[in-house]
Amino acid sequence: MADEASLDEPPADTGFMRNLAMVFAFILVVVGMVNNLPTIPGLLETINSIPGLENLPRISKFSSEFFFPIVFALMMIVALMTTSFGKAWRKEGTAKMLAGIGLDGLFLLTTIMI
Repeated sequence: MADEASLDEPPADTGFMRNLAMVFAFILVVVGMVNNLPTIPGLLETINSIPGLENLPRISKFSSEFFFPIVFALMMIVALMTTSFGKAWRKEGTAKMLAGIGLDGLFLLTTIMI
């Protein structure tokens, strides 16, 4: 029974790629918040009412034709960094590991091409 429960849980990954993926995910959250700042009513007026911040430039929403594809690509790269077929199939044999690396490469290529 203990072996069955351990098979259902993914292995804890604390490697370099996981940490880098978390940094990219944090950047995604910050960029998303900055993109939504202009839609908060009264925020700009409140910031400009603070002494010394009267001339702060206005943050406007990013152009969707550039913002959305970049954010999509970054989200897919984060997903690839955390759930790689090549890494998951490393112990399954060389052929399966190489097939996994090929699938990861195709995933990355498709993401960039979109």
